[in-house]
Amino acid sequence: MTAEKPRSMLAIDTIGGAGAMVFVKDESIEVVEWDMNVSHTIQLPKAIGQFTSFSIDDVQGICVSAGPGGFSSIRTGLAFAKGLCAARGISMVVVSSLEALALAKPLEGPVTVLCSAGRGTVCFQSFVVADCEARPLNKPTIGSESDIHMHLRQERYSVVAGDDQVIVDCGSSLDQNSVLRPSLEERVLSVCRIGQSRFIYGKSDAWIEAEPIYLRPVDVTKPRSGWSA
Repeated sequence: MTAEKPRSMLAIDTIGGAGAMVFVKDESIEVVEWDMNVSHTIQLPKAIGQFTSFSIDDVQGICVSAGPGGFSSIRTGLAFAKGLCAARGISMVVVSSLEALALAKPLEGPVTVLCSAGRGTVCFQSFVVADCEARPLNKPTIGSESDIHMHLRQERYSVVAGDDQVIVDCGSSLDQNSVLRPSLEERVLSVCRIGQSRFIYGKSDAWIEAEPIYLRPVDVTKPRSGWSA
């Protein structure tokens, strides 16, 4: 069974230092971006007011990239999206950042997405892309440069990098001239397209249950006992 697609949607991508938001209504599209020097917490509410052709009252559905990505970045974008859904009674779709990257470029066939996972490691996941859909071939995995080298030798993958650091981390495992690096606008538009498709097929998510996608347990500092400890 299919459901009617929202006529206007807001998509949010804050998985890294820079962020973007896109409003789509019918055939009209408007994108707002911000760089790494601006906090997502400050910029997200500001971005709503920077659209010239839309307002928050136009939003009928929200899709948000929920990771993997930066710990604080993911949580900020997801919390903002959940707040809008709660306040305005609208539906949400949660999107994997790796899936969005796999579909950010016009590719067909096997695609491997790489993102920096910190500590000199790399997060990677492979998909088969066909008809604007990405079918995962494996679960998101954190590995070393040698793991990436072995993985990419298994098949002739198109390689998509989610950030510049991952290209450095992979070193000689990658042919840097063949690696695709989607722009911030391409990334957030991909999030939006995935969200639109899922809304059409009635696959929206319960916003109250939406959680960030992490690949590592969260590092939590042990609480101190007492005020003077």
